[in-house]
Amino acid sequence: MRGDAVGVSETVPAQPTRPFRSGLAVVSLGAAAIHFAAMGHHLDEYVPFGVFFAVVAWLQALWAVGIVTLPSRRLLRAGVVGSVGVIAVWVVSRTWGVPFGPAAGEPEAVSAADVAATSLEAVLAIGALGLLRVEARGARRVVDKARSVRLAGALSVLAIATTTVALAAGDGHDDSPSAHGGSGHGGSALGGADHSGHQVVVVGGEADPVQIDAIRQEMARYEDVDVARAEGWEQEHADEPETGAHFARPFDPDDEDGDEWLPPRPDLDLLHPDYLMYSKIGRDDWELVAVAYVIDQTLSPDPPTDLRGAGYHEHVWTCLVDGEELDEDEFGPISRDECRAREGEWSPGGVWMTHVWLIDNPSGPFAETNPALV
Repeated sequence: MRGDAVGVSETVPAQPTRPFRSGLAVVSLGAAAIHFAAMGHHLDEYVPFGVFFAVVAWLQALWAVGIVTLPSRRLLRAGVVGSVGVIAVWVVSRTWGVPFGPAAGEPEAVSAADVAATSLEAVLAIGALGLLRVEARGARRVVDKARSVRLAGALSVLAIATTTVALAAGDGHDDSPSAHGGSGHGGSALGGADHSGHQVVVVGGEADPVQIDAIRQEMARYEDVDVARAEGWEQEHADEPETGAHFARPFDPDDEDGDEWLPPRPDLDLLHPDYLMYSKIGRDDWELVAVAYVIDQTLSPDPPTDLRGAGYHEHVWTCLVDGEELDEDEFGPISRDECRAREGEWSPGGVWMTHVWLIDNPSGPFAETNPALV
């Protein structure tokens, strides 16, 4: 009779489950911290994404406070449902892609930070569900307080370690090939490395201000980001310090080579860049800060000399299936047809890439990054 009464009560006994609830609070605060850290990048990428992260983070933080100060079975149930819901959103975004936003329908890359947050949410959901079951049977009679303290300590250590690693790793947004649908950076013995770790090859002597000015004049029509978007240019990743955000024009899926990530070409078309690079960092709205060019290395083993003084860095891709590069050691060399048969995106070995900065850059007009863009 007494056990039944406890089972239907919305009030959670203060002892002996209080230490365990405190451990769950630390877990929830860890997940909240990771979401707060990622919020800014997602706001830059797409405001609704940033708002979602902010709401999730605040709810997780408030839940942590509530489960310690005003515990109830209703709050425990909310923790289970909310955590499972956020995990479901994460699974969808990493498998099928969310149905709206700058990369609608495109699966996102998995990062250490989002795996950490999802793991903490899973721990919270399991722990809250277990606490609901225990307290429904009468916590005072079936739970040993010492064991509750040990479990709380283990949860706290897990949450602190996981959150620390996740925050140190960042949220996975960068100007790497994975952010553009590829993976890995290639090296070259032809030149020195810049601060990002890419090997850089400088060609064609000194930079020609006339060439750069011609590019700047041609790109003037894209100073308004809405003009670029109207022509099909889409933002590929968040607006990052020193790089901004790359906007690419997607290929026509009905085109014969529509599954190619980049158009194969052996030289530069200076007036038709592959990327427009915008940024809002230190600005009231999007500003066109640079353009980028990409050259297929199979058609041009050495970087082209069209753009005088350009510094090229290498990006290497082969076959990407569901955002993951097939390991050549496991699958062997992958041909275009084999990659298509796996419903993958194929790139023939590597590309040369260079930027032309349309704003002042202390590192030079062709540098991969711009330290003034912070």
